[in-house]
Amino acid sequence: MSDDEQKRLDTIHNERVKLMATWMNNVGVGCVIAGFLAPSIGAATLELPKAAWLILAQMIWIPIGVALHFMGRRILGGLR
Repeated sequence: MSDDEQKRLDTIHNERVKLMATWMNNVGVGCVIAGFLAPSIGAATLELPKAAWLILAQMIWIPIGVALHFMGRRILGGLR
């Protein structure tokens, strides 16, 4: 395989890796937004016992979003 062909294949690989990392990060951002904003708005309009369930939802979705973000960062380690 020629050097030009290898560079082309490496460029294609890197773009696919960056696309996957971006996708993982965007899903993570969506989880943080949905896991923070929606329960916050709901908790502001409900009584305390029901609001406690929404706070629990925040404690679940925000770490999931952060984990997805860091997975995206880890994927970037596969760049050539």
